[in-house]
Amino acid sequence: MISSMEDAIPFFMYWKQERTVLHAMLSCDGITLLSMGYISECSEDGFDYVHPEGDFALHVSFGSINRVAFMTPEDFHRRSVRKGTQDVPLKNGWILHTGSGGYMNFFEEDTSREASVC
Repeated sequence: MISSMEDAIPFFMYWKQERTVLHAMLSCDGITLLSMGYISECSEDGFDYVHPEGDFALHVSFGSINRVAFMTPEDFHRRSVRKGTQDVPLKNGWILHTGSGGYMNFFEEDTSREASVC
């Protein structure tokens, strides 16, 4: 669902506050990077996404984003969204498109399935 940065920012703020585990896929010019991490800093200008062991860090400036889309688990049938995360249950997420044609997916891991098994 096409949305706006004004709709997306509260999600990123909440994910930072809760230190939510996020799965990310970054893609640009035929290069794709998959990562798992969390948001360490977030403001109205952007956020910092980091790997838990500090092996990877990414700063996302909201000013560089020209289109956003909200995704639900029902939307995950698209291969481009699920690539590399087929075995990970995911919840809602956002796809952020840059003006240069790249995009970033950030999806919350669904831990409720694990909790319900116990």
